[in-house]
Amino acid sequence: MLAVKTNKNIEKFKSDVAGGFDLREVISIIIGLLLGIVVTLVAIMVFHVPMSVAPYIASLFIAFPILLKFFKPNGMGVNMYREKQRAFKKGIVLAYISTENSFVYSKNLIKDQNKNYQKEKNFEQFLKKVKRITILFIAIIFMIITVIVVMMKWL
Repeated sequence: MLAVKTNKNIEKFKSDVAGGFDLREVISIIIGLLLGIVVTLVAIMVFHVPMSVAPYIASLFIAFPILLKFFKPNGMGVNMYREKQRAFKKGIVLAYISTENSFVYSKNLIKDQNKNYQKEKNFEQFLKKVKRITILFIAIIFMIITVIVVMMKWL
């Protein structure tokens, strides 16, 4: 008797190509590995970087294509996730003002709430920019230190 395992929920269906990965994931892994091999060989043969240091330099280039394909919050890819976030953030509040109470009608609580929300949103955007600048600064410092260590090793 032949038994084939299938998911009851069609949304969870995943076409496995190799090792539980789908075709796009396998292609991104192969691209990452080929990119790592090329960067390692160029670092060793052209720039005469020691073999013990070259894989660390290549790892920066390997991670990018692989992580882009494996980052799937809520089952979405990176581009779709960003589009959904932007669309959600652009959403406006639908205001319903009841005319049953004169106090509520004379004072628009939703507008006041929207102003406070805008202030919080601006502060959150500022914090995000500070985080991005800090991460970029740390990455640049790390790369400069790596270059200095490699240069000192050659001299």
